[in-house]
Amino acid sequence: MSVMFNKDTQKKLKAEYKELLTGIYPNDQKWVDFLSKEADVVVRFDNGFFAEVERQRIDKNFCFGYSDSRYDTEDFDRANRMVEHAQTSKDYFIKKNLENIEHLIDRCSKSDYILFFHNLYCDQKNNTVKGVIPFKWYERPEEVYAGSPERIAEYQELTEKEKALYIEALKQEKALFQKKAGNISEAFWAFKSSCLVLLAGCLIGG
Repeated sequence: MSVMFNKDTQKKLKAEYKELLTGIYPNDQKWVDFLSKEADVVVRFDNGFFAEVERQRIDKNFCFGYSDSRYDTEDFDRANRMVEHAQTSKDYFIKKNLENIEHLIDRCSKSDYILFFHNLYCDQKNNTVKGVIPFKWYERPEEVYAGSPERIAEYQELTEKEKALYIEALKQEKALFQKKAGNISEAFWAFKSSCLVLLAGCLIGG
């Protein structure tokens, strides 16, 4: 793990990140506090750009649907079995909660995606917080925003070193989030989970 992601360095980077946000939004401390709190992992690249990985949310609500409204059907029984499984399987609970961050890591790691910095928050002095967004190789910003040079100028391709650092930040967030989900006690999430069987709609997901 890079030294950038140890506890002390992250504390320092988050303080610098909050100071940068304060300069961008000097008259809105509540917004600065909110953005700072949402930044679970902060990265500072060699070019001076700051980027953050947003805090992942624990989802305690799982819905399982079936297409038949009758109570004596296989679909109804299957949905109920899935509700019971979600209520009693901690592994399933963690797996479902990790899907979003794992999907992002997968996209950013694939060779057919190119990562670009883009302006997330910016002031008139060009102090910026950057977001990082993956584009399909054939959907580069100059293609997506053709005819809008101002929009295209907001994007800058990451180097391989910067890409590797950002992916490491995503993996660090995954580790933090997995620990958070795993620390939820059996009694807590079994009691709090609102596992609903829907009478219509083929909705499966969390």
